[in-house]
Amino acid sequence: MGKELFETLPDVLDAKMLASALSISKAGAYQLLNLPDFPTLQVGGRKLVTK
Repeated sequence: MGKELFETLPDVLDAKMLASALSISKAGAYQLLNLPDFPTLQVGGRKLVTK
């Protein structure tokens, strides 16, 4: 996978975009977002991750 894919992504990703970028399921993305040591941003009830 080339770095071009990541250059076109927005700076902040939600679970759906994270799953697509990492080629994992949306459930897998939520598991990552809920790990205590995974760096996330919490905006309201949403967990987001920076690129």
